[in-house]
Amino acid sequence: MKSPEREGQPRLKGQTLRLLPETWLKLKLLAAVLDAKRGTRVTQHDLLLEAVDDLLEKYGDDLPLAID
Repeated sequence: MKSPEREGQPRLKGQTLRLLPETWLKLKLLAAVLDAKRGTRVTQHDLLLEAVDDLLEKYGDDLPLAID
C-alpha cells in the first residue's frame, strides 16, 4: 500500500546504500561529533544528503538538489 502524498510536498524516491560496517560506524560517529559541535541534531541521513548535494554541485548538474 502506498503512503499518501503530503499536500504541497514533492514525491520522494528512495535509494538503498550499502556500506562496510567500518564506514557505517565512521558516518555514525561523524554525525555524533557534528551534532555536539553544532548544538543541533545531525543524522547520518543529513550527512548523506549533504554528500549528494556536493556531488551534484561538483559536477555542475543543473538539477534540483536533494531535499530532506
